[in-house]
Amino acid sequence: FALHEIVSDEYMLPRFASGDYVAGIQKFDDEISKLIGKDCIVKLKNNTTYVRRIKQGAEMDEYTLTSINSQLPIQRISVIKSEILCAANIIWSRRNED
Repeated sequence: FALHEIVSDEYMLPRFASGDYVAGIQKFDDEISKLIGKDCIVKLKNNTTYVRRIKQGAEMDEYTLTSINSQLPIQRISVIKSEILCAANIIWSRRNED
């Protein structure tokens, strides 16, 4: 199934801006590790959704979601794998021109 989101912040500039539409195919459980190094929509079990780059965390079952915007202070959120409901590599995007 597809997962889609409207980018809500400037953490992924210059690739994605606030208001952009992004989408990808959902991955669950062990498939999430295949998304390391990719810009993704990440939905947590607490129903929070981020558009961030997934990196390997300190432990095998831990991931770090990172910003790519070099104009902002480094913002990192450590997410334990069991808290991730699903993630989708962004394969489609559309810039909101409004």
